[in-house]
Amino acid sequence: MQQTAKARRVGDALLAYYATIQSFLRHQITAKESFHYTKDTKGSLTLAINTVLQLRELNSRKLILASEDLESHKLNKLVKKHWSEIIVVYKSQLTGKPLVTTNKKEHYDAHLYKEEVKRLQRIEQDQEHAKLQKIVNSATMAPILADIKAAEPSFIKRNGKEVLKAIDSPVFWEMVGVATVTRGIGSNAILGRATTPIARLFKIARKGELCLETFGLCAATITIDGVALHAGMNGLHWALDEQELIDNSPEGYFWSVVMMGAVQFAGALHARAVASYPSSSTSMSSAARH
Repeated sequence: MQQTAKARRVGDALLAYYATIQSFLRHQITAKESFHYTKDTKGSLTLAINTVLQLRELNSRKLILASEDLESHKLNKLVKKHWSEIIVVYKSQLTGKPLVTTNKKEHYDAHLYKEEVKRLQRIEQDQEHAKLQKIVNSATMAPILADIKAAEPSFIKRNGKEVLKAIDSPVFWEMVGVATVTRGIGSNAILGRATTPIARLFKIARKGELCLETFGLCAATITIDGVALHAGMNGLHWALDEQELIDNSPEGYFWSVVMMGAVQFAGALHARAVASYPSSSTSMSSAARH
């Protein structure tokens, strides 16, 4: 019963949230266009994106309420994920024809997306629109958002599911494969003999010869190989005609560097375990003899 009441409260909060922002998104400036409608009163790309996100990402509240939302890397990833569906809705709005679901894969259109960003930026320059934006961002929305926030899963649950989903995806294993292939290629080409992967760092540490330069070379090695990994993944997606998965954002490169660091660290631990195994076996057999 308690869960049902909570779900009802969250549902009411979501309805109130969307009702509050609808007038804002439909408000026409002097040029007779709004976030959701163009000058010729046809639905905009923003309307198509928000429609799909409301259906597919309901609890995330990832809606476009400003041009900077469209420029957000996080929201852009969601848009790319649902791009084929967004384009179906967008074309239906332009033609006035009913929605026709199709399995056809639509390639992400960066030019169309950038033009929509510019259109929203133009609307935001209107003073009346700026006043409405303040209402949407005001404290009156706080209680509504608090009810929605309370229903969200914890950080661990939310990210745990995302990690499991990522590991179960073909892209993750493609990344592991490319990381294995590209590891050391870029750093050896640039740093030469100064290349310091994590395995070498462990060896230097055992000798007691660690210094700041060693850490710097290790960081440079991981970074170069991480960038090579990301470039390799982008090349693979291009070759497989998966344009929507190509990611040239700084955040994307950062996580590839993290991934390369994890691969190197796991490899170094494995090598260390293998190296210590014979010595531990020898010591056990020698102890048995004694």
